Amino acid sequence: RLDTDICAAFIYDGACYVVSNNVLAQYTDESMTVIAPGFPVPESRFGDVINILNDSPNWDEDAYYNTVKNYTIAACYTRDSGVLYFRLKDEANGYKEVLFTGTALEDGGFAHEDWNAAVYFEHDGITYLYKIKKNGKAYVYADDAIIIDGEDISETLIAAAMPGTDTNVYIFSESEYIAIPKDYAPEDFIAAVRDWAGQDPRNIRDGFMVPNTIRDNNAIDAAYTDADGILYLFSGDQYVRYTPIGNTYGEYVDPGYPKAIGSNEAVFPQWPQINAAFLGEDGIRYFFNNSGQYVSLTPDDVLSTPDNVADKWGLVRNNVTENGWIDAAYTINGQLFIISGNQFMRYSGLEGINSGIVLADEGYPKALGAPLTKVDAAFTLAGNLYLFSGNKYSKLVSDEEPVTLSGLKSITKNWGNIPSDFKAGLDAALNQGDKLSFFKGSQYVEYDLSATD
Repeated sequence: RLDTDICAAFIYDGACYVVSNNVLAQYTDESMTVIAPGFPVPESRFGDVINILNDSPNWDEDAYYNTVKNYTIAACYTRDSGVLYFRLKDEANGYKEVLFTGTALEDGGFAHEDWNAAVYFEHDGITYLYKIKKNGKAYVYADDAIIIDGEDISETLIAAAMPGTDTNVYIFSESEYIAIPKDYAPEDFIAAVRDWAGQDPRNIRDGFMVPNTIRDNNAIDAAYTDADGILYLFSGDQYVRYTPIGNTYGEYVDPGYPKAIGSNEAVFPQWPQINAAFLGEDGIRYFFNNSGQYVSLTPDDVLSTPDNVADKWGLVRNNVTENGWIDAAYTINGQLFIISGNQFMRYSGLEGINSGIVLADEGYPKALGAPLTKVDAAFTLAGNLYLFSGNKYSKLVSDEEPVTLSGLKSITKNWGNIPSDFKAGLDAALNQGDKLSFFKGSQYVEYDLSATD
């Protein structure tokens, strides 16, 4: 994050850079308020910054680079020519001025040894130097000639300054910054800084922000940890990473995050959004988006091609659709129950049964209770439910579902003098109100219910 300790700010190659508390942030938007994707990044040495600005040269072979790479940045500004002027600090060697041309480093053009804490910026060929922590003076140079000599700004201690990529110059002081129009004359710049409170100062943390969808949306869409314990959080079109410190995660995300999901350098899919993710016990990671797709990622970081979620996930084992038949059916209180294999389903809404697809009630199918593994016939009679399986049957109270059975009885001797084929098992049964029919092969038997008690 950006802290209140801003030590340098400069423009390079159309982007704004701010150095704060050993962190380097980049801004590419015109408002100069939103940190670019991939930033902030750790920065503790001058060499780190140079490699971020341009890593094409082999800097380690540059003798001058090797003499200054471990210095820290005390101040920096961008000259109108695009050359960066750095004032570097080393505890053993003191201060050094260095010019960065984009591809080379050179000795700087200033050597103000007594300015141990100074802020520089250049605009329209004029160099502004604010001397702080000593006498709070401002000096303005044009062609190395002093045009403003030691104006008093002692009420405000300036930490950094830079012309923005927009129409303003940005001045930083402690936890605040102000924006001064670039068309101000040198005297007006000095007066504006002196009248700090009158320039509507903003808090650095409120203005120079990292785009963060977790903060903005107050929501996390998905999360998972990899085999190394690294935590990834996804929100909107961004993700962040936390590397564990011992057995816990730190307060802040890893440097360089958040990042855009759609342009990430990681091995997970480059989708606009990830809505779910998990690490399986087999070490395979799974990612899901909001377009009905998923991918898998092996422990060797081999990413699969996207597949349809509906083809793999959320599938409910359904004997009716898998086997294509129904073994038994009955109705209770206007609800239809169908049995297929070792499952049964309930349907409460039957209005469209003759015109379209009817969906089973939520929570179904359910498994038949032991010891039943299938049902050959079923019917209700006198407030009871009868289920026949092979040469046995079970009797339940009709509003009970067949998930728990007390035991099975033999068909023989319990259903009268019926043919032996029927005693071995039924194919179907039907209660028509005044009569009960049992079916077996090409035969059936009937019971006259009106003649029974």
